[in-house]
Amino acid sequence: MDIYKLSTYFQQGNSIEYIQQQLEINPDFIQRYLFVSSILNLIEEISARKTQQYLNQNIDSKNLENLSNVRNFFSRLRKKLSI
Repeated sequence: MDIYKLSTYFQQGNSIEYIQQQLEINPDFIQRYLFVSSILNLIEEISARKTQQYLNQNIDSKNLENLSNVRNFFSRLRKKLSI
C-alpha cells in the first residue's frame, strides 16, 4: 500500500523529505523504490514548473466542472419552480 501512496506523492511533485514526513516511511524504503523504478524505466524526472502547471490545470478543470454542476442544479430548480 505504501508504494501506491509513494507514487501519488511523487506524481504531485513532492520531495523525498516531505513524503517521509507525511507517510512516516523509512528513507531507505523510498530510495529503494526510486532505484527499482528507475531501473525498470517506470519513472521520469519532471521539472517543478511542469508539475505546477499540471496541478493548476487540474484545479481549473475541477473548478469548471463544479461550476457547471451548480449551474445545472439551479437550472433544473428554476424549471421545476417555473421561474
